[in-house]
Amino acid sequence: MSKRHRLDPGDELSGRKTRPASSSSEGRDRDRDRDERPRDRDRDRERDRERDIKPPMMPSGVGGGGGGGGGGVSLLKQQMSQQQVNPFTNLPHTPRFYDILKKRLQLPVWEYKETFNDILARNQSFVLVGETGSGKTTQIPQWCVDMVRSTPGPKRAVACTQPRRVAAMSVAQRVADEMDIMLGQEVGYSIRFEDCSSAKTVLKYMTDGMLLREAMNDPLLERYGVIILDEAHERTLATDILMGVLKEVVRQRADLKVIVMSATLDAGKFQVYFDSCPLLTIPGRTHPVEIFYTPEPERDYLEAAIRTVIQIHMCEEEEGDCLLFLTGQELAPFLGRLQREKTDERCLDMRREIGTGKRAHRSWKWNIRTTRWAVLRGLPLSSGEAERVCPGEHLCARDTALVGSELNAAVTTIAGPEGQANTLNTLISGLYARGLHLPGSLRGIGLHKCSLTCSPWSHVLPEHIFNVGDIKIIPLYSTLPPQQQQRIFEPPPPRKPSGAIGRKVVVSTNIAETSLTIDGVVFVIDPGFAKQKVYNPRIRVESLLVTAISKASAQQRAGRAGRTRPGKCFRLYTEKAYKTEMQDNTYPEILRSNLGSVVLQLKKLGIDDLVHFDFMDPPAPETLMRALELLNYLAALNDDGDLTELGSMMAEFPLDPQLAKMVIASCEFNCSNEILSITAMLSVPQCFVRPTEARKAADESKMRFAHIDGDHLTLLNVYHAFKQNHESTQWCYDNFVNYRSLMSADNVRQQLSRIMDRFNLPRRSTEFTSRDYYINIRRALVTGFFMQIAHLERTGHYLTVKDNQVVQLHPSTVLDHKPEWVLYNEFVLTTKNYIRTCTDIKPEWLVKVAPQYYEMGNFPQCEAKRQLERIVAKLSTKEYTQY
Repeated sequence: MSKRHRLDPGDELSGRKTRPASSSSEGRDRDRDRDERPRDRDRDRERDRERDIKPPMMPSGVGGGGGGGGGGVSLLKQQMSQQQVNPFTNLPHTPRFYDILKKRLQLPVWEYKETFNDILARNQSFVLVGETGSGKTTQIPQWCVDMVRSTPGPKRAVACTQPRRVAAMSVAQRVADEMDIMLGQEVGYSIRFEDCSSAKTVLKYMTDGMLLREAMNDPLLERYGVIILDEAHERTLATDILMGVLKEVVRQRADLKVIVMSATLDAGKFQVYFDSCPLLTIPGRTHPVEIFYTPEPERDYLEAAIRTVIQIHMCEEEEGDCLLFLTGQELAPFLGRLQREKTDERCLDMRREIGTGKRAHRSWKWNIRTTRWAVLRGLPLSSGEAERVCPGEHLCARDTALVGSELNAAVTTIAGPEGQANTLNTLISGLYARGLHLPGSLRGIGLHKCSLTCSPWSHVLPEHIFNVGDIKIIPLYSTLPPQQQQRIFEPPPPRKPSGAIGRKVVVSTNIAETSLTIDGVVFVIDPGFAKQKVYNPRIRVESLLVTAISKASAQQRAGRAGRTRPGKCFRLYTEKAYKTEMQDNTYPEILRSNLGSVVLQLKKLGIDDLVHFDFMDPPAPETLMRALELLNYLAALNDDGDLTELGSMMAEFPLDPQLAKMVIASCEFNCSNEILSITAMLSVPQCFVRPTEARKAADESKMRFAHIDGDHLTLLNVYHAFKQNHESTQWCYDNFVNYRSLMSADNVRQQLSRIMDRFNLPRRSTEFTSRDYYINIRRALVTGFFMQIAHLERTGHYLTVKDNQVVQLHPSTVLDHKPEWVLYNEFVLTTKNYIRTCTDIKPEWLVKVAPQYYEMGNFPQCEAKRQLERIVAKLSTKEYTQY
C-alpha cells in the first residue's frame, strides 16, 4: 500500500489540496515535529480549560474565549461548574455530573454557544454544520431545552431525530447522564416498537420515522418548540419527507424552531431549500490523518481487511484502536467466530500423524493448515511439530498467496469466546520469525519490523524474540442489543509486562461514520463498500446491494482516525478509483427506494398533491406511480387516489403496507392472533442461529420446527414453542434460536395488538383441530402479498408472476419440495435471484383475493397466465365452491 498524503484538520472537508507526505528521513522528522506541536497545543489548551472548572462553590477564573463568545463563554462555564442543584430534580448534583461536565466543556461546540443562541433567537430555521466529534448531537439539544424552558407561554419539548435507532438510544443515554437524570424521565428516546419516554420528557431523541409518525396524529407537531434534524446529510427517506413537512409547518407556526444539522460541508443545498436560512459552522477536534491507498484493486476486500488488521496490530509501535468498516451485520462478527473446519478427533488424528512422521514430507500448505486446526482447538504443539510446520528455510515468493489465505483463516483465532486474543503468538509469530513478508495491501509498510531470524520456533516463543499484545474484537451494527453496543466504549486490553500493545478493533457497518463517535481510534480500515437499499420499479424489486461508497462517506470514515491524535486511514482501493469512480455524495434514499410507505404516510398527513410536494430531490415519476399502483391494489387508495378507510387504518400500523393489510384482513379469516405472531417475527432480525461449529445440529433443530407448507408457518411454530416454554433462555440456547429476537417479536406483537384494539379489530383464532387452521393463515398471507408470487415452470425454475423474473428458492427455506405456487416475503439479489421466506399457496386464492391485480387482460403470456385463465373459467361456472 502506498502512502499518498497527509490530511490536516479540515483538509478533506474543505476540499483544500493536500501536500504529499515526506519520504526522506529529514521529511519524516519535519512531519513528526509538525505533529508534535499540535499535540502540545492541545495539551496546553486542555490544561487551560480544566483550570476554568473548579469544584462547586469554589471561585474560578475567567479565561479567554473561543471563536464564538469570548469571555462570556468562560463565564458561562464558570456558572455551570458552580451549579449545585439539578433544575429538573431539585436535588444536589452527583459527583459524576461534575466529572462529565469537565469533558463537556472541552467540546469545540461550547465556544459557539452564544453565537448559536443568537442565531436561534433571530431565526425560525437555520443549518448547522458540525464535524463528528464537535459535540453538536449532545450539546445543541440541551441548549434548546434551556431556551424552551425560559420562553414564556406553553412549555414545549425538544425533538432531535437520528437516522438510526442505535444512535437515538445511545445518545439519549449519554445526554441523560450529562443532565444527571434517569433515562426515560426528562430525557427519553423513541424508536420503532420501543418508547422510552414519559409525560415529563422535555428532550426526546427519536428516529426520523417516529417523528413522521407523530405528525400523522399531530400535523403541526404542537408538542415541540424546537425540532432538530440531525445527520441530515445522510438523506434518509424519512428525513427528506420530514424536511418537506416541516418547511410547511414553520409557515403555520411562528413559534416553532427547526435546526438542520449535518456533518459535511455540503450545506448549501439545505440553505437554499429552507429559503436561504443562516449557516453556522462548527469545526471538530481533529488531528492530521495520513491516507494510504492500495497500488492495485483488491480482489477480495474482506481478506485484505483481515490482513490489514493483523499487520497494524503487529507492526505499529504506537498505541491506538482500529475501526474496520464492513458492509453488513452478517460480516461484522467475523473476527469473533472460530472457524472449525474439522472435528477434534480429526485434528488429533492429524497431530498424531505429524508426531509419527507419516506426513512429515507433505506440502507446507497441509502442515500449516493442520497447525491451525490444532491452534483452534487449543492443542499444544511440540517443538518437533513446529519445526515440520515452519521449516528452517525462508518461504519462497510463490508461497505468499497461500500465506495470505491461511492468515485469513488463522486470524479467527484472535477472538475467543470473550473476544480476547491470546493465541496469535502460536501461529503467526512463527511465520514472521522465518522472515515472511505478507502479500497484500500493506506490503512494504513496517514489515521489516517483523522479519526476524531465529532458531526453529516453538509454540511459545521467548518474549524477547517476538511478542504480540492482546486484541479485543467488538462488532457494531444497528440491530445489536444495546448492552452489546456499549462495548465499543470499553478500554482496550492493557499492555503486557513486556510492553506489547493491546488494541481494540471495532468492526462496524457505516453506522460508525457519523452516528457514533468512538474515542481512541487511531487506525481506520476502509474497504470502500456499504450496503444500500436499491429499488427497481419496473420489476418491483427492492433489495440491499453492496455498492461503492461516495467520496463524502470516505472522508467521514477517514476523519474517525483523527479524533484524539494523529491517525492513519488505510483505503483498500486505489487513488484512481477514489478520484474518478466514486460519486461525490451518496444518492438520497428517496431516489432508490420503494415509496409505498411514504405515499401512504403523506396521504395520511393530508398531502394529496404528491407531484407538487416540495421534495428536496423529487423521485422518479415511475417510482411514484408504482407506489400509487401498489396502494390502489391493496385498497388503501381508491381509483381517484384518495385515502380509503382501510388505507387510513393501515397508515397507523408501523409496518410496510403489505404487512399492515395482512394484519387487518386476517380478522376475516379468523386467524388474527396467528398473523400477529407471524408479522412480529418478520419484523425482527432472523431468529435462527447457525454457528459455524454446529451447523448440522442447528439445521436439525430448525427442521424440528419446520412446517410442510413453508417458512411463515415455521416462524409461527417457533414463536408458539417459545411461549409454551415460558420464554426460557436455556430453551433458546438448546434449540439454536435467538432469545433477543424472540423477545423483540413478543414486544412487537403486543404493540400491534394494542393498535388493533384501538380500532376494535377482533383478535381471534380458528380452532387448532380444524382442517382450516393453517389454510386460513395461508389465505390471510395472500391478502397482503398477492403481488409477490412465483410459479414453477415446466423447465424446473420459478418465474415471478407478471414480472417474469427467473428466481430460485433461497437455501434457508424449510420447503423440502418445490410447490407449484409460492408466496415470498423477500426478493434477494446476489449472484443469483433468490426468493426468501416462502409459503405454498393455492392459485384460486389469488384470483379471489385480488381480482383487479389478476385481470387476465393485463397479464403477459406465460404458463401461470394459462393456468389462471382456466381457474377463472371454472370459478365463473361455480365449479369451485371453496378457496
